[in-house]
Amino acid sequence: MRLFAERNYEEVGLREIVAPVGVDVALIKRYFGSKEQLFAEVIDFANSTHATQGLFAGSRSEVAKRLARFITDIDSDDEDREVNLLSLMVTLRAAHSERAESILRANMEERVLSPLAEWLGGVHSAERAALLTAYLIGVATMQRLIKVNALRSGDLNVIVDYVTAGLQTCIDGVLSNSLNDGSKLSPKTKKSAD
Repeated sequence: MRLFAERNYEEVGLREIVAPVGVDVALIKRYFGSKEQLFAEVIDFANSTHATQGLFAGSRSEVAKRLARFITDIDSDDEDREVNLLSLMVTLRAAHSERAESILRANMEERVLSPLAEWLGGVHSAERAALLTAYLIGVATMQRLIKVNALRSGDLNVIVDYVTAGLQTCIDGVLSNSLNDGSKLSPKTKKSAD
């Protein structure tokens, strides 16, 4: 995971992966089949780390706040923080490789977006799931990798409140008054150009 977080998929070799643990490359092929399948396992782990377990449990009204606190690392211990950052880096590095991007997209669709859309339910659940995920990845990237001052040294409680509001919109499927009269989204949403 660390190697795929530091460099893109094509730059990481199998010998490099096995060297620190002192095993033969043949073991990777035996247990994973190929570098692609090993990378898929890393992505699967990144999308299902123990730190994310329970984020969607309980009342729907509590989930957005829990996600906002999780993504801003407000409640993370050092070990969770490191795993979360590595997971984010693996995701971003995958974009630099067509093959890795394909593996990431397939895993994300199956392990993250589809279950999230099902949990959200209602109209436009797939779009809302993708937007919620994009919001989380975007906030994490701006805060942890780009290290934007306002998100790192600003009032974390205020940041959590704003992130919570944005996430809750995706969870509830309700647009603000300025966008859609504050009503639930319908299959025929208003066109902004009209």
